[in-house]
Amino acid sequence: MHYNIMFLGPPSVGKTHLGTSLAYEALDKGYSVSFVTLDELIKQLKTAEISPASKRKINYYKKAHLIVIERWDFYQFQMQKRIYFLHLSVQCMRRHH
Repeated sequence: MHYNIMFLGPPSVGKTHLGTSLAYEALDKGYSVSFVTLDELIKQLKTAEISPASKRKINYYKKAHLIVIERWDFYQFQMQKRIYFLHLSVQCMRRHH
């Protein structure tokens, strides 16, 4: 079974702490974990077709059992950024099925 978990809320309520705690627990149980800010992830997604380094990073994220994405507000995304993010999400889910 696979899950997507989002911690939403105002600043300083513990979202990062929860994500980091899940990451440590996953690592303890032998799962692979990636931690990235949304800005960095979008930058990598936008440049993956022209930059070998970005493509390697995206492949690294796709192999992780858990990706913790920090500092984001999905509702403020521009449409193209939403498409990049959702495309990666679908690729990750397909890899784990």
